[in-house]
Amino acid sequence: MLRFLKPAILKTYRPKVDGSISITFETNELAPEDIVNLHSLHNTYGVLYFKQESQLTEQELKDLDSLEMEYNGISKSKRLKNVLYRLWEKDKSGMTNEQFYAKTMDNLIEHFKKKLD
Repeated sequence: MLRFLKPAILKTYRPKVDGSISITFETNELAPEDIVNLHSLHNTYGVLYFKQESQLTEQELKDLDSLEMEYNGISKSKRLKNVLYRLWEKDKSGMTNEQFYAKTMDNLIEHFKKKLD
C-alpha cells in the first residue's frame, strides 16, 4: 500500500459549490522519491488524517492502515445494491425491486456456496 506521510502546514481551505472542500497543505522540501510517490497518488481516492502534532503514534498508523475505504463515500454493500437496482430497472420480468434483489442475492450466495464444495 502506497502512502504519503509527511509533516505539513494546513494553509487554506475553501468550500466549493457542490458542498465539498478544497484543502491546501504545504510541506518542507521533499526528496525526489517522495515527489515520485506523491505524483503516483495524484487523483486517487484516499484518507486524510491531520493532527497538530508532527508524529503519529504506532496505533494511529495501524488504525489508518486498517481502514476499509469506501468508494466515493459509498460502502461496497451499498454499491452492490445500487448496481442491482439499475439492473432491475432494465429487467422486464415484472418483479418488484425487492423481489429482484432477493432473487439475485440468493443466486449470488448459491454461486459462491458451490465454490466451497
